[in-house]
Amino acid sequence: MSLQPFANAMYAQLPAPTVEFDSSMKNPKTKEKPVKRSCSVVGCNNGIVQGGVCIAHGAKRRKCRFPGCTKSSKSAGMCSKHG
Repeated sequence: MSLQPFANAMYAQLPAPTVEFDSSMKNPKTKEKPVKRSCSVVGCNNGIVQGGVCIAHGAKRRKCRFPGCTKSSKSAGMCSKHG
């Protein structure tokens, strides 16, 4: 005996699943880039770096790991000159 007719009737009563997107997720249909979050300080439109704030409002910059270099790191702990 097949349970297929029973299963179809059971699933027909369930509502269709909904997917909610927030502004930080990519839309897979339009391939839009995610919106950069802005600094939590009122009136500041800079992008956040650390802890919800931009560099101007207190986010700490990471320094390059190359000996003697004082530039800010870009990726993998190195600045654009050394990385």
